[in-house]
Amino acid sequence: MRWFASSSTGPRSDAVVDGEALLTPALLNAVSGLELVSLARRRRSIEGAHPALRHGREEEFFQHRPYVVGDDLRAVDWRASARTGHPLLKERHQPSRRPLTLLLDTSASMEFPEESSKLRQAKVLAAALAFLALRRGDAVELQCLRGSRFEKVARWKPAPRFLHALSRVIAPLAASGEGDLPAALSAAGSSALRHGLVVVLSDLYGDEERLVSALSAIRRAAEVAVLHVLSPAERRIPAGLPALQELEGGSVVSLDGAALGAYASRVADWRQRLRAGARSAGADFQDADSGEPAVDVLRRWLGRMS
Repeated sequence: MRWFASSSTGPRSDAVVDGEALLTPALLNAVSGLELVSLARRRRSIEGAHPALRHGREEEFFQHRPYVVGDDLRAVDWRASARTGHPLLKERHQPSRRPLTLLLDTSASMEFPEESSKLRQAKVLAAALAFLALRRGDAVELQCLRGSRFEKVARWKPAPRFLHALSRVIAPLAASGEGDLPAALSAAGSSALRHGLVVVLSDLYGDEERLVSALSAIRRAAEVAVLHVLSPAERRIPAGLPALQELEGGSVVSLDGAALGAYASRVADWRQRLRAGARSAGADFQDADSGEPAVDVLRRWLGRMS
């Protein structure tokens, strides 16, 4: 089914997001207690087992960061703090060799709406997830949807002062062109994703059966999670709107009272089918409203995985 969500007649694009706006200190502090837990570990935990994570032999020094009220004082590096004149924490990580691959939808439909776009939300979520993975010692690869393929944009390895590198790459990304998400997922190359965590950030427009089949194929090689980024305006059409324009393709559809009344329930059914299909394929699934603070999405998703 093809979905419509905008009455605008002109193209839209996100304003360039500088590094500070993409990964703010407040956001980093809010997600610092979260962890990208293995989905398999989560399932075993639900069943009552609590296995250890696959870490390296010992913790390694990662970087210093400013002390925040509430941090464990035992982690303060007093020697470094004395040199700089302000308290610094010594962060450590335990390499787990569980790479994270972020598959980011950058097709034209992701630019909606202008004031709080789906792509803006997806970029913040992607940057935060990359931060969590790099902090724990895992490599991160970012791929963006280009037509019927995902193209590699960047790959990062754990290193001090990586935050600027994340923002510099992710912030300027813009939405454009039509995308075939199911085809791109099918061509992602399961061998390259083996033994890692794959996170798909998309509005999931496309053929549902092909999408679920592609997720199932990836799941045979890696753990998969889907963050379904949708706008409130796509879930329920504002009253009085006379027509909708297709976000990818440009077709215009006129609306009447019956169409307005049926739209919300059709979208709800569609989202439920996507959620059920993704989970049947072995993928984790989380709704991510474009108007919701990214940290709330991450807390709701990662909090229940702990």
